[in-house]
Amino acid sequence: RPNIITLVSSTMTMTDTIDLLASSSSSSEDDEAICNNTKTNKRKRMDVVAPSRYDLDLSTSSDDDEEDFAIPSSSVFSSSKQGTGTTLSKTQRQDNKPQEKNGKSERERRKEEKQMEKEEKQAARQREKEERAMTIAATKQAKTDRKIAAQQKMGKFAKDEIGVLVDPKLLKDPEWKETFDTFYESYDSVVESEGVDEGAIQFIRRDHVEGGATAALRALEKSSPDGFQLVHHLVIVFSDPSYFLAMMERSETEDDYPKLEAWLEEKCALWKNKWSRSESPRVMILLPGVMDEVHRQWNNPSKKDKEFLMTDADINDAIVWLQVAFRVESQLMKSKEDVLDFLIKMTRSISEEPYARQSTELECVRKIKSSLEGQNHSPLEIAQDTWIRMLQQVPTLSATRAETLAQYYPTARSLWQAYVTTKEESGKKMLVAHLMSEKRQYRKLSEFLHRLMTSQDSKDFLI
Repeated sequence: RPNIITLVSSTMTMTDTIDLLASSSSSSEDDEAICNNTKTNKRKRMDVVAPSRYDLDLSTSSDDDEEDFAIPSSSVFSSSKQGTGTTLSKTQRQDNKPQEKNGKSERERRKEEKQMEKEEKQAARQREKEERAMTIAATKQAKTDRKIAAQQKMGKFAKDEIGVLVDPKLLKDPEWKETFDTFYESYDSVVESEGVDEGAIQFIRRDHVEGGATAALRALEKSSPDGFQLVHHLVIVFSDPSYFLAMMERSETEDDYPKLEAWLEEKCALWKNKWSRSESPRVMILLPGVMDEVHRQWNNPSKKDKEFLMTDADINDAIVWLQVAFRVESQLMKSKEDVLDFLIKMTRSISEEPYARQSTELECVRKIKSSLEGQNHSPLEIAQDTWIRMLQQVPTLSATRAETLAQYYPTARSLWQAYVTTKEESGKKMLVAHLMSEKRQYRKLSEFLHRLMTSQDSKDFLI
């Protein structure tokens, strides 16, 4: 049957196929023998295969399957007669299928490796780019920090470093509200603070690079004394002039004001207790409208009241007594605007105090510009130019005389060695008297220059 032949032919081994192709060139008798052998082999294989399986296949196969698989035996032999090319190419394709699969996975692996290598290169370039960006940002930040530090040393941020602590009663007083609103415009780091006295104004500060006044006030809220610097100034504003006049009572035995002294000691004790300090603050008292109150009390007083009223002389005497006895400065002011101007100026002075240069004896030295232009100069030229400018600091020693003297002694060391090698004292004093001019000798200038170069007394005032 055709179906059985088809199944048997499909079960032929490669060896049978090669033997069949090899025998295709023999005679027709051999072809018949091979055909018989093939049929015999087919029958043997049919006996090996389970009948139920093939019966199921045959029973369930359709007409189309029969047409597809029904191949006459003559076609097998005819294809073998045509040559081995077609059959070998199929065999090679069958043998090469695993290799093609392996080759495909190899290509995929290489492709994945290239992709991974590409991604690694991109990641490396991205890291380099980020590192360069970080380096540039760090350089810019370092430059900015140096600039800010330089400005810090010069006091450019002094205004932002000072925090002002004002008594709440003074801030909430309707009469002083407008005054302190204007003060806020100049210094916005103004907060309420209690614990000393009505009308008390205190100051704290912190460097700008450490956060400035904002960080100082934050540390004050957290009760962290290490987070700010306390300024040892205490300003007290007497908003009510009569309160100050009530303490202007003289002692009967001594020339002092006991009530005023007790009040001052109490305020200093409160300040030291609040800030845990052993030293007393520098107190300053602002007295707005005190004189006006004194003059008002003198308007139509009775004879009995005149004996107890204060005069302008009494006020001035009390102010001098506070300054001499306790180094407390008092300021008489006419209006609240005067208080505002004084507070602004004082706050500015306190904020700039850490950066104020202390005057020394060198402050009187003239500043003489260098005669050298550019930067490409030898050390000897720089030393000579410096020496000429040093000579010009000597009184009556002009630039022309200094340059003439420098032609003989080009450096300070050369002149000092000349003084050392000269044996006679008179010769040392007159060593340069005739060198600064051809027509005249400068004896006093020569003696002064000798003393300046050879003096060993550190307390000798030369200039």
